[in-house]
Amino acid sequence: MKKLIRPAVILLILLALLGVALTVVRVIGTRSLQRLIDYASQTDDLTVSLGDYRTDARLEIEDPAAIEAICQGIRELEYKGVYRRSEPISPAHQAYYIILVSRQRGMQTIQISERPEQCRALASPFDLSIQNCDRLFATVQALFEAEA
Repeated sequence: MKKLIRPAVILLILLALLGVALTVVRVIGTRSLQRLIDYASQTDDLTVSLGDYRTDARLEIEDPAAIEAICQGIRELEYKGVYRRSEPISPAHQAYYIILVSRQRGMQTIQISERPEQCRALASPFDLSIQNCDRLFATVQALFEAEA
């Protein structure tokens, strides 16, 4: 009986450690996304650049209404988990990137795609999968279509 108790205790300890590790990763991820959302909430010195993966086109957004629409889409993003997608975004995918730059707060980058599993925020210490990026995708797509 004692021979069964020791492996069971070790297994329970390992499961507890795994649970703690997963909880820590989730907390770090949600805090990283919250920092991005807070970043997009302060638009006073924010510079927004957009890029299209298909055409390599790039837009510098200067219209305050367009910046606010992009930031509103960013504020609606939700944390989905650690980004684990191995297939990179390619010109075959309809995808965009958003670069937010602030003199005081640095730079943040988001990749959005028509495929929800490819939407992510490039963050530290790991990239974040994000969900609820439909509105942000539509806003960025409309800005590129207006430029064409």
